[in-house]
Amino acid sequence: MTAARELWIEECHQLENLFSVEELHLLSRIGKLQNIWISNMENLAYFCHGMEVLTSFSCLMHLHLDCCPKLNFLFPSSLRLPNLRSLHIRFCDSLERVFDNPVNAEYALPGLQSLQLWELPELSCICGGVLPSLKDLKVRGCAKLKMIPVGVNENSPFFTKIIGEARWWNDLVWDDEGFKRWMLFRNWGPLLPHFATEG
Repeated sequence: MTAARELWIEECHQLENLFSVEELHLLSRIGKLQNIWISNMENLAYFCHGMEVLTSFSCLMHLHLDCCPKLNFLFPSSLRLPNLRSLHIRFCDSLERVFDNPVNAEYALPGLQSLQLWELPELSCICGGVLPSLKDLKVRGCAKLKMIPVGVNENSPFFTKIIGEARWWNDLVWDDEGFKRWMLFRNWGPLLPHFATEG
């Protein structure tokens, strides 16, 4: 496992916990795992259950997750993902938060550039602060998500491109409405869902 660069797990219906604490500590020290795809895992409840010690999973760059209906949150708050570039989460009906407890985006996900959130009806929180590297945010079917971790700070990109539903965009709550001028918002059009799955 420490030599693997990609991991694809699909339809393992008995699996409840993706990684043990020991496995994730080992991967964080000597692993090369860059890409993880998780799909159709009806009983998956944890990415890593019981992790209490601060751990940096620095090799992981891309995580795609879909159809995991039992997940309430994705990551433990003690996990840092400094090199994660893309995070795509789709069709996880119970997902309420990306992290189990509040975390600061600048420390937890400093390199995240692409975030896609599709059909997550219970999602209400991604993380606190500003994702400093975020360039591309696509949101669909996340009516409870009222705040997004984008804005302007000394490390953030000049513009963040956001594709979403107009009603969701209009219902967002902002610490500073002036942040909107640093974002390029586009409403979903008839062809956008197809093209948005690319990249």
